[in-house]
Amino acid sequence: MEADKDKILFDIHSGKVSKERLPKDLYLSTAKHLKSGMDKGYTKTLAEVSFSSPDYEMLEALETNIHLFSAAKTFSEVSEIAEQLIGEDGNVLTFSEFKKIAGETFDKYNEDWLKSEYNTVISASRSAEKWVHIEQNKVERPYLRYSAVMSEVTCEVCEPCDGVVLPVDDPFWDDNGIPQHFNCMCVLEQLDADDVEDIEGTDDMKNAVLNKKKK
Repeated sequence: MEADKDKILFDIHSGKVSKERLPKDLYLSTAKHLKSGMDKGYTKTLAEVSFSSPDYEMLEALETNIHLFSAAKTFSEVSEIAEQLIGEDGNVLTFSEFKKIAGETFDKYNEDWLKSEYNTVISASRSAEKWVHIEQNKVERPYLRYSAVMSEVTCEVCEPCDGVVLPVDDPFWDDNGIPQHFNCMCVLEQLDADDVEDIEGTDDMKNAVLNKKKK
């Protein structure tokens, strides 16, 4: 992180930074770091693709989402840290007291969580680029199969989706695309008609997933 931790905490303690006056440097630092994850995951850049291409549209959407997420994250972080200004006795903490407590919250947002967010941006960018290719090839390969990485740590979100095979345009993929969560390792495999000829029960699997998500 390029944002100055001590300065941000000092500015929150002094009132210079608040939910109404968010630190621009923290927002920009978060967005820049996540944007580097997008650049790592997507093999093309906006400068390399045509303005009217599907890649341009996808890259622009990804970058917009990164900035929206970074702004929302900065708001949440400042809000949580600001709540730690007051001690148990109802008085404002000294800066040294506040720094010790708030510093742990800062590290949670900008080290622990940011690592997962960065990895997720890489995965989401790779999946976004793959989706552009899926759309371009769906006439020849009109089906998708959800493939979860099955192990003792496979989550309850991904496990029921494993093996589901449905047309590319099925609305199921709107809410069950890849990645489904932070650090998701699942993939979508594109199949042709011959690939799915002998696969049975996909509608039942789809309904089971949808019913589980309604609960």
